[in-house]
Amino acid sequence: MEFFKNRRNLVLIILLTAGFMGSLGQSLLTSALPNIMSDFSINATTGQWLTTIYIVILGLVTCVSAFIINRYNTKHVFMGALGLFIIGCILAFFAPNFNVLLISRIIQATGTGILYPLSQVVILYYFPLEDHGKAFGYMGLVVGAGPAFGPTFSGFIVDFFDWRAIFSILSVIAIILFIIGSVELKNIKEKYPVKMDFLSVIMYGLGFTLIMYGVTNAVNIGLENLLSLPPIIIGLIFLLLFSHRQLHASIPLLKLELFKCNVFAASTIVVCLSYILMMSGTLLVPLYIQSARGLSAITSGLILLPGSILHALVNPKAGQFQDDYGARTSSLLGFVFIIIGTLPFVFFNMNSNLVLITIVYCFRMIGLSFLITPLQAYGVDPFPRSDYSHGTAILNSLRQITGALGTNILVAIVTFFSLNGNVDCYGINISFLIQVILMLFALVIILKYIQNDHPSYNQ
Repeated sequence: MEFFKNRRNLVLIILLTAGFMGSLGQSLLTSALPNIMSDFSINATTGQWLTTIYIVILGLVTCVSAFIINRYNTKHVFMGALGLFIIGCILAFFAPNFNVLLISRIIQATGTGILYPLSQVVILYYFPLEDHGKAFGYMGLVVGAGPAFGPTFSGFIVDFFDWRAIFSILSVIAIILFIIGSVELKNIKEKYPVKMDFLSVIMYGLGFTLIMYGVTNAVNIGLENLLSLPPIIIGLIFLLLFSHRQLHASIPLLKLELFKCNVFAASTIVVCLSYILMMSGTLLVPLYIQSARGLSAITSGLILLPGSILHALVNPKAGQFQDDYGARTSSLLGFVFIIIGTLPFVFFNMNSNLVLITIVYCFRMIGLSFLITPLQAYGVDPFPRSDYSHGTAILNSLRQITGALGTNILVAIVTFFSLNGNVDCYGINISFLIQVILMLFALVIILKYIQNDHPSYNQ
């Protein structure tokens, strides 16, 4: 038993380290972007695609992760995903132009998009039901810490070396993990009958891509411009066709019938709403500090940093709290923290105290720690092992994509309500008011469907 526990902990460390590198990649090039722009003679809009494409690919690849995890040996999937990440980092290190660097980011995100849901499935298999929240909390720690420390890490490397050194460091760490994983990891799950439905992949990818394009257009040309509507409408049609196909397929790409389980459906909605708040906060708070108030990027970074650190550190404790006191109690506590950390932003103005803003943001991030990762574990707990991969794939894919979409919509709202199209405090206030409304909707779902006992499939 002790040997199994030690092996379990070693496997967890390997998965956590791999997950940290993948999540680090989301914000890794933020500080390095000016140097990359200079080296490849590109503008900021073009350069931002290095981050945008990473997030989009994460969401799309996670969609097919259930097929990959169910079809192939656990160890082989891990090695293949980590291998893709290594190839992407090496290609980025030697990239002669921007297009090659962009391709390298797609390859890195493809590996990460498989690694994260695979890690969750392995945790669900390795750890007993009563420890799922704690184990997922540790997973949330590294995933939360990655985006928070990415800009700081890359800024330090760029200042002392060169942006290419970022990828050389990641390559070395990933290669070490690859070697250790090849020795220590074993296949821990059964294989299940699955098939790759390429038409479903196309429908899913086109649906979300067109909606993302339409929402992005709305941000750029205004919510009132009708040119934004056709891509969104066509994207929704593709997603409806995708959903119909999944519900009637004998072996679906994503098992959408899992939404018949109220616990899973409710957990997914709350997780997605919470993730919108987390992603939008990292963008809207800097917009408020820099664009509305005219303060420096360093100031906004210092305001965000304590909350980001607390989010990472509280995640394991939040998972343990859910294991000890139940998902309902944990979620309600998270809701209270989020309201305390969001409602004041509805009233902040040009003269609001920066220390107070920092403290309020800390409350917000602590609250999110009690909702996002613990509820992911709670949502898939009712399912048999054969459905773990589908549950985690659906949760992770929707979390990433709705987070990106929601953030774009909230930014569009800021622009729409700000005077003359310039970001001002009123536009920021309205955006945070909408977030408060979203969390009140989440509260209704929590009170109706989230319970303290371990859920059953029929709940």
